[in-house]
Amino acid sequence: MINIKDLSYLNILKNISVNIPKGDITFIVGKNGSGKSTILRCINSLIKDYTGEINIDGKNITDISRKEFARKVCYIPQKTFINYDIEVNEFLNFSRYSHITNRNLDKELINNALELTDMLDLKNRNVRTLSGGEFQKLMLASAIVQDSYYLILDEPGTALDPGAENGFISLLSTIIKDTEKTAIVISHNMNHVLNMADNIIALDDGRIIFKGNSEEFKDNMLSDLYGVEFHVFKNNNGEYICHPTKIL
Repeated sequence: MINIKDLSYLNILKNISVNIPKGDITFIVGKNGSGKSTILRCINSLIKDYTGEINIDGKNITDISRKEFARKVCYIPQKTFINYDIEVNEFLNFSRYSHITNRNLDKELINNALELTDMLDLKNRNVRTLSGGEFQKLMLASAIVQDSYYLILDEPGTALDPGAENGFISLLSTIIKDTEKTAIVISHNMNHVLNMADNIIALDDGRIIFKGNSEEFKDNMLSDLYGVEFHVFKNNNGEYICHPTKIL
């Protein structure tokens, strides 16, 4: 479990207290500037001068070494740039740095990650030549290879066209469930949020204004949070379809 207690930072986060259950997919939602990405950056120790506490599995993150932290948490930011030449296979090798290395096991894990993300044919490609969709899948493969308990993802798939984004999110959902990871995800796509989330946390102006499941969020918070009326229904597959209808 990730436990956040009285987390504040500048005027961006204001006394955030919440538990992120282990084994669940938790979405953090809210308007731009509400503090979503800042929470993730605090959890990942990219911001250190906050007040309050962040504990992972009962241990304060300030007491966790970087190598131990990498075994626990994998953070995939909204934008990642690689400005040097490296092959996909070699890049994934670096994702094992936090573990005691076993070449045969590492090779097996990397091949498994490439197979899960449909990238086996690209393992010898230069990372800098990958398309946007291929690079997103590489980041997901890297998370699998890192083999952390917690996946933290800031707006995954948003750089892709709608078809590629839906395919990537479907792949992400399958992998999270199959590997029994705990995931914290930021997204503005309400279709993804309503269909994937075990828990939803809504932020407004740096404060938590809602914690609950998809059904509760849909009924009690969605329109008020964004100031837009939404039409939400389930299709024949039982999936939520959500689209805005008018500004309130």
